[in-house]
Amino acid sequence: MPSFSVEVIDRSPAVVLRLIGEARIDVGALDMQVTRLLARRPSLVVLDLSALTFCSSLGMGCIVSLRRSLERSHCKTRLAAVHPDVLDSLKRAVILPLFEVFPTVDEAIAAPLTSVAAPNVT
Repeated sequence: MPSFSVEVIDRSPAVVLRLIGEARIDVGALDMQVTRLLARRPSLVVLDLSALTFCSSLGMGCIVSLRRSLERSHCKTRLAAVHPDVLDSLKRAVILPLFEVFPTVDEAIAAPLTSVAAPNVT
């Protein structure tokens, strides 16, 4: 079974979490990074989903939980470069409207933090 990992990339003013592989049952790597991020209190976290090829409902729940936790710390969370298969899953689960979604990580970082919403990637 393909593994799941999370790569943390500092791209001031943002922290980019690059999700890699298949988020199935073991999403502990993402939970661990959320705990670390909360301690750092970044103003923006971008989830780079270009290398995430599958996301189970547990993985989706973890992503939504990450957003809620960071939001309580006044941190904005954005999705970027969402893999087409994962994009379809997020749309079907009606999770996509919870996030600002950008075609690239660079665009997600460059967008003003005061923006209300970016057009969802289709």
